[in-house]
Amino acid sequence: MLALISFISLFQDNSTGLIASAISMICFGFADSLWKIPTQVFGAARSVFFRNIFVVAIVLPYFIISERRSFIAEQAVWATLGIGVLAYLGLFFFAKSTKYGMTSVVVPVSSTNTLITLSISIISFDSGINWITGIGVLASLIGLAMLKVNWKNGKLEMVIFKESGLRFAILAAIFWGFSFAYSYYAVTFTGPALFTIMLESIILILAGLHALILQFLNRRSTNPFKKDMGVLEKFSETGGKIRFSFQWKQQWMVIAIIGILGAVGTIFNSIALDKASINTVTGIVVIAPFISVVFGQVYYGEVLTTQQKFAIFLIMAGVFAVSYFRYY
Repeated sequence: MLALISFISLFQDNSTGLIASAISMICFGFADSLWKIPTQVFGAARSVFFRNIFVVAIVLPYFIISERRSFIAEQAVWATLGIGVLAYLGLFFFAKSTKYGMTSVVVPVSSTNTLITLSISIISFDSGINWITGIGVLASLIGLAMLKVNWKNGKLEMVIFKESGLRFAILAAIFWGFSFAYSYYAVTFTGPALFTIMLESIILILAGLHALILQFLNRRSTNPFKKDMGVLEKFSETGGKIRFSFQWKQQWMVIAIIGILGAVGTIFNSIALDKASINTVTGIVVIAPFISVVFGQVYYGEVLTTQQKFAIFLIMAGVFAVSYFRYY
């Protein structure tokens, strides 16, 4: 913890923004580490929906008691709606990546959304790029390539892209990259409280609709768990008595923790964006995948090859360089 405080103190910025960024990073790091089992049980859409029930339950009181802007531009509200759609797609594909891939691999890969955000900043906002940022981009791309290509028995072999979860992690990075590129500007005009409640509510609604569509498509499935939301089940065919399903009893606490950590992380991330520069906030928050890498190996028993470890190091180092130095 002292090492973390010392590291954060290197950032020259508003102390409130620094503390909020650190809290957000820790919450996101642990929340991202817990997705695997719930997504394997409920699937991605339902897991996101359940998660956001807890998220909205927490951010709503925050919105009610917080200070609000006296004037909100209509364009900012519409922008937040668009960001919410992109954020849901990013979260959905991230959930799918944790279902099929190793947490210690897919979480760092999804963090490359910073590269997408950088590209958008260069194209849309006429931002520049310095040599440190360029090295960061190159390091991240080399790391991604090393996860895709394996050197074995003196030959290059391609990793099975479909089964590794990498494709979903990359899709998550793309959608998150677009949503994060414009979040800073939306928070500036709407305020952190309104932005957070709108963002998480949009994700909740979209995930619920997505889950219902999947439920309708699976209505003829022989698996009864696929034909409903999976929370309740009948335990008496004659009496029609209902109880919580075995799966829900096992996983609701994990989903609640993911939701609570996600809510707290989102709130403090919005506060950080309102109080500190975007490069400082992202520079701290992107360290979160390190928690997932350690968690994946210790808790899930994931074993990484030396090549994978080096690839993940390059990705995380590159993403940090891009996040912190891109506006300098």
